Parts: sequence; structure tokens; C-alpha cells
Amino acid sequence: NAPQPTILLRRCKPLLIPIHELRQKMPPESRITNACTVKLSGKPVSAESPRVKVAAVTTREMVGVARYQGKNGLWHQLLDKEDSYEEITGSSMFVFGIAKGVKEGWLHPDFIYVAWQGFKGMLSKISENGDVTAICVGTGIMPSTVFYYNRPTQENDPMGEGPVLRALVEMIDAPEYTEISANDQYDKIK
Repeated sequence: NAPQPTILLRRCKPLLIPIHELRQKMPPESRITNACTVKLSGKPVSAESPRVKVAAVTTREMVGVARYQGKNGLWHQLLDKEDSYEEITGSSMFVFGIAKGVKEGWLHPDFIYVAWQGFKGMLSKISENGDVTAICVGTGIMPSTVFYYNRPTQENDPMGEGPVLRALVEMIDAPEYTEISANDQYDKIK
């Protein structure tokens, strides 16, 4: 049985970095996910709302992101390069954004499967003592993929711990994924 998010939250070390510094260190693709998720959070997305465009862009982003999820549930340092290492910081931000989107209704309920797979992958990078591993050191935009392949990872850096905690909190009350059997769908085919 996998640990529940609340148990993991108790194990994680306290976050000791101001949130504005944390945001500056997030990977660019994950910052977009976080920004869109925060913009959409807590408010209904109606057809007449300008937020409907943000919801549409975020949904398209999540469809694209889900396509690159690794076998273990995490995303790679270079999203489309399976030979790059699995990284927890960006993965946690994707889990947060997807879970929040499903819970608030602007992402299809089936996306929760992606979030739960990501959560399981996150568990593989959190030790029994609550140490968070596979955190990429802060990275700027570089012209060569070689640079990203060679980025070191670190343990217990607030840049990775913050997004992990945020994803764990979001997953506490995330709905379980329930698969609909194919037999239950045949009557809908026209």
C-alpha cells in the first residue's frame, strides 16, 4: 500500500525559502502550468468569462504534457527525451496542475489518472525520512540539450520541496481514477 499524501507531508522537511525566490527557480514549462492553474483556481470557468481562454490553453498544455509522462509516472528533465533523468520538481508541478484542474472541473475527470501516476512516481523520489531527491538545480535557458543532460540533481533543496509539498496537498482529496469498461460504452457508439 502506498503512503497517503498526509503521511508524506508530515515526513517532509520544513520549507525555508521565501515563495518569491522559489517561483524564480521553477522550470519555465512548470511555471506556465502553475500560473495558469493559480489563475483558474477557485472560480468557475463560464463560457462568457475571459478565463475560458486560459482554461482552453491549459487543457491543451495538459494533453501535451500527459503524452510525455514516463513509465514510472514522472516526467524527464527534457520532456521529450526519455534518456534524460526523471525529475521531481517539474513533475510535481504537473501533478498539482492536473489534480487541481480535475477537481475544479476545467480538466476532464480522466486526467486524474495522470496525476495519480505522477504521485506514485513522486513517492519513488521521497525517502522514508522525507528527503526529496532528484531535484534539478536551478537552470536557465541554454542553446544546447547537452547542458540539460548534464545538470546535476540535489536533495532537499527548497526549489523542489515546495512544489512537492504543493502537489501532495492537492492530492489529499483528489478523486480516485475509475476506469469505465468498454462493455459499458458500446451503446454510445453510433
